[in-house]
Amino acid sequence: MAIAVSATNSHLWSIVAPSYAWAPGTLGRATIPVIQKFDSSNFVTDYIRDPVNSLCYDQEDFVYRKPDESSLNTLQRVKLQMNMLPWVPSTRRKLFLPTHKRFYVVVCEVHCAVPGFPNVSRDQICQAGFVVRRVAAVAEAPKPGEKKAAWVSKGFDRIGAWVDLTDETPATLQETLFPLYPLIPDPANPQHPCAGRTTYYGLVPMGAAEVDENGAPRFDDQGLYEIRCVVRRHKTGVPRQTNAPDCCGELYFSPPTREYQIASTFDVVGTANCPVRVQMPDLKELAAQAVRLPPSTLARFGIANKPGSALNFTVDGQEAKDGSVGSSFQICSFALPVFTIVAYFVFRLFLPVVTLLFGLWFLLRLKFCIPPELSMDAGMEAQFDVDFKVEFSAEFMASIDFGSLESIAAAIAELTEADPSLAVYFQGVDLNNAAATQAAFLAASNAAATTAANAFKASLTSPSEPDSLLDGLKTTCALEAKFA
Repeated sequence: MAIAVSATNSHLWSIVAPSYAWAPGTLGRATIPVIQKFDSSNFVTDYIRDPVNSLCYDQEDFVYRKPDESSLNTLQRVKLQMNMLPWVPSTRRKLFLPTHKRFYVVVCEVHCAVPGFPNVSRDQICQAGFVVRRVAAVAEAPKPGEKKAAWVSKGFDRIGAWVDLTDETPATLQETLFPLYPLIPDPANPQHPCAGRTTYYGLVPMGAAEVDENGAPRFDDQGLYEIRCVVRRHKTGVPRQTNAPDCCGELYFSPPTREYQIASTFDVVGTANCPVRVQMPDLKELAAQAVRLPPSTLARFGIANKPGSALNFTVDGQEAKDGSVGSSFQICSFALPVFTIVAYFVFRLFLPVVTLLFGLWFLLRLKFCIPPELSMDAGMEAQFDVDFKVEFSAEFMASIDFGSLESIAAAIAELTEADPSLAVYFQGVDLNNAAATQAAFLAASNAAATTAANAFKASLTSPSEPDSLLDGLKTTCALEAKFA
């Protein structure tokens, strides 16, 4: 049973993980506050009712990085340069945004650092909150000697600055403090995981509406962050006040949480958590309504042009001509389905243009159809075969060091080990003959490019079923996968 320390006790305090996150049979002295993940906007109510029933962290909750090129063979390095090789997960957590239908709470418990590790009585705490520290401004490229930074207000509404920390557990608090709330279990549920515990929780901010003096947001997807929970002990002899802090009592800081990054707004995994389906207009039904009802009834999406603001032109065949800025006032109204039909047409028309023009072949993998398309568009496939193979061969040849026989022999050994079918191109080749050697490597690169191109095209047309949204909403897992 949990024990609370009396108000007169002056022992040091420890802020640790909630007891339900402790390893079985331990007191949790060495634990740190945890960050729990939820998928419902009603997550606070859900958490208070059952704090253990949060979502498990899975492989998509890690930050992915480019693989170490020194560990890759030549073919893999070429694919990496062409954005065709998967990145690998790091050990760093990634927290998604509320717009990604993910919500997070930081949770801690307050204990007295004495034998038995009893709970601190809640009435001894006159203030509870947490601070978010920036560990690095650019997580992937921290500056040498970069210090952790605290966000300090500039004295104006929602304007502050990251300031280097000289003391991670200061006696007085100058930085912005986010609130921690006491978890008060339902008294009718004596089996509640936090019954008799001094547990606090707070909402992890993903995009606080604060900026620095240059307009840069306080939080972004480049920085690396951590959280420390903070409580203030009520000073003995000072009368209680309504507002916190009601005294100048001693501050206690928790150890930092696990470091994390914030997902970008357009993180493809995050946006996939909120599927959207737009039903295109039924053309036959639309035509029937257009015939039956007058335009003034259906066309209610009005666009008004002020004098001198209308862009007028005529269409001659497929050419726009006679462009002018109109001087008269005009309102044109359209039925909303007209915009939907035209917008979707323009999107489909320009998607292959953007893909081909910039060589963004991976965009083709961000499309999924039911039933699946049986093949790529003929024109796009022909252009893909040419552009892909040219770029692949160029990257391939550039990766080979033709400066010495040793490096050439090593490259051949590496290539044939990665793809034994390439060995045929080097059989009988005189490595002292530079022209013959380069011709062999070029033939091998063309073969490897064909194999890679065919595999990529096959991946676009392979029939498959969409993943269930429930796959990412598991709540039963090991402790280390539940509490970050």
